[in-house]
Amino acid sequence: MPELNLIRAKWDFLKALHPLFLFAESLPTVEGADQGRYGSVSVDDVDSLKNQITMLRNDFKLNIIKQQLIDIDQLAEEGSRLGELHLELQSLLGELEDLVDPKVGDINEHELKPAALALTGTNIALGAESNWGKTYSQTSVAQAASYIRFPQEVDKIGSCRRTVSRFGMVLDRLEDSVGLWTMEAQALDYTSQDVAAIQYAHTFASTCTSLFDQIVSSARCGTPHKATLHLSGFKGDQLRMNIGTCQETGWIPTLFTRSSEKPPSDLFSFSHMCSHSLGTQIVHVAFNSLSMWEDPSNNSAGSEPTPYFGIDQSTALDGLLVHEDPLKPKYRKLAGVLLASSLFQLGDSPWTEQLLGPHTIFVPSPDKKRLDQWCPQVLCTLASKEDNKLQSDDIAAFGVLVLELEAGQKAHWTNADSDWISGEKSNHVRLARILKDWEDVVGDDYRGVGKACLEFDSLIENLDHPDILSDQKGIAVIYKCILEPLFRHLMKNFGNLAPLFDGMFGPWTSLTAAMSLSPSNTAKRALFDDDESLSKPGDQ
Repeated sequence: MPELNLIRAKWDFLKALHPLFLFAESLPTVEGADQGRYGSVSVDDVDSLKNQITMLRNDFKLNIIKQQLIDIDQLAEEGSRLGELHLELQSLLGELEDLVDPKVGDINEHELKPAALALTGTNIALGAESNWGKTYSQTSVAQAASYIRFPQEVDKIGSCRRTVSRFGMVLDRLEDSVGLWTMEAQALDYTSQDVAAIQYAHTFASTCTSLFDQIVSSARCGTPHKATLHLSGFKGDQLRMNIGTCQETGWIPTLFTRSSEKPPSDLFSFSHMCSHSLGTQIVHVAFNSLSMWEDPSNNSAGSEPTPYFGIDQSTALDGLLVHEDPLKPKYRKLAGVLLASSLFQLGDSPWTEQLLGPHTIFVPSPDKKRLDQWCPQVLCTLASKEDNKLQSDDIAAFGVLVLELEAGQKAHWTNADSDWISGEKSNHVRLARILKDWEDVVGDDYRGVGKACLEFDSLIENLDHPDILSDQKGIAVIYKCILEPLFRHLMKNFGNLAPLFDGMFGPWTSLTAAMSLSPSNTAKRALFDDDESLSKPGDQ
């Protein structure tokens, strides 16, 4: 067994050094692969190279997060796993050492020298809680990172990626990451019904993105409207929302229905909403990827009142998580599934960009008699905006929310929840910390979903299915690794809620059928549940 002090020294050295490599300009990029920077690569092999590069970058980022959460002293007490750790630690340090230009030791600039010497191991003063962006100036870090020479040849990029990935696997085992390994295995197991649901959701998300753009472009008042979108599963390809007036004097209940019919010559303009009189009647609008028009098939029920809860009857979910009388477990679990379903069906669209803000999700008060109408609502601003966030950032934020809902408490930000280079708040770092801190609070099923959210990009890159296209992989991972386990857990505990999900993801299936749940798994809870709001089998 290697000397413990030696292992600890190498561990601390890597911990301090790790972020600097992620900051290096020479770190291969997908754009570089497209531009042919990494040698002659056949057209068929470009996608494979891009996958290797994406995995390399993802693994570097996640390894930094995971290493910060592992207590090396606690591992030392166990002893049995230190040997494996030392082998991979030595291998990774050797790989990283080969990437550093030997000339870095000759640097004499006063400001740059401390950061540069960290590359040589002669200055490892950065502690576990230190931050490159805070300890050194941006210029100093960038100049030091410029002495890192990542390989630019295909085979060497692959070799570097494998070394980094192996170290990540060791960290997973040290964290006892059973839930995550299960998710990776499931990600390859898609049934024909799964694929059909994914393809249906992908088309729906694309059309809903177009709807958002049409709404924004046709508004003429110059004042961005607000809307509360009801996250009820979008049954019948419908988006139900309350749209605020220009003067914010009230809300107009509106139902948008995706249609395959040919639109009429007289199209609907969102500017009509500016002059619409307030009332309880629902405005019915049909839409496709190009147009909006009044929906006469639904407007025939002109006197129909809105049966859905308004935002004035709802409470911010953030507030309920710190309230003395929080939501009951059934409603928290149901909210989690409906939110995950919305992420799946809306994809990476403008609607979901606003889905996970700290104060944008509202839920009505529990109502047993109207449980079939109960759902979270998200407050949206109907305006285009520049948002440079990656989808994985939103998914990490959702992972935090899943754990908060299960625990029934708020996961407050800490000073440690920041990116090691930029110093900005990071939901990835926050999620990883909560997964560690709440091991005794949240069960393995939910922690597994949280880990899938943490490693979302890696799961996408590892997904290889002949019937799932590249631009469908994100929602495919959401479906299999996030939505499905949340739904199964809901049915395990509250099986009588199953009828609420009939009609989701197209008229040909229900969520229960698509996820192949046996009746025995969903019926047990109903035998003892006194909820009168749900239909009985004989009522159908």
